[in-house]
Amino acid sequence: MIVDTMTLEEIHKELHEDFRNTRAQLNNRVEKFKGVVLKSSRFPVRRHYECKSLQKKKRFYVQLTALKRGEFKNPLFDYYCIFDRPEGLYLAYLELKQNLMLINPPHFFARYRERIIGEVFPENLASARVLEKNGFRLEETKVGAVVKGGKVMDVRVYVKA
Repeated sequence: MIVDTMTLEEIHKELHEDFRNTRAQLNNRVEKFKGVVLKSSRFPVRRHYECKSLQKKKRFYVQLTALKRGEFKNPLFDYYCIFDRPEGLYLAYLELKQNLMLINPPHFFARYRERIIGEVFPENLASARVLEKNGFRLEETKVGAVVKGGKVMDVRVYVKA
C-alpha cells in the first residue's frame, strides 16, 4: 500500500515488487495479443490491458504494440500504474528493463484536463464537424503551419475547455 509518508525510493520498490505479482496475468494478455496481431491486416496494432496485483490490489495497465506482423512474438510494452494519495492521483510509468520509474503528480492531471486540442485541415469538414459535435470550438487557424506533399497548408485548432 502506498501511503503519504513513503519516499520515492519506497514507492519505486513497492511498485516494482507488486508488478512482479502480475506476471501470470500479463503472460495471458500477451498470448491474447499475439492472436490479435496475427489476425490483423492493419498496423500498428495496440491494445490496453489491466492487470491487478493479487496481494495489494494495485491496478497496473499495459499497452502492447506491434508495429508489424513479425512483432507478434516480441511486442513493445508500456507499463503504468495509477495510485491514490491524499493529495490526489499519481501516475507511475515503469521501465522494467532499466529498473526506472517516472511519477506524474496530481497537478499533471489537473493541468492537462483543462484543455484538449484537436487540429484539422480546413478542407476536412467532416472531422471539423465531429469536433464541434463533441463540444470543441474553433480557437485559431494557423496559416502555413504544415507542409504536406510539398504543399504548404493551414491548420484549424479546436479546443475543449
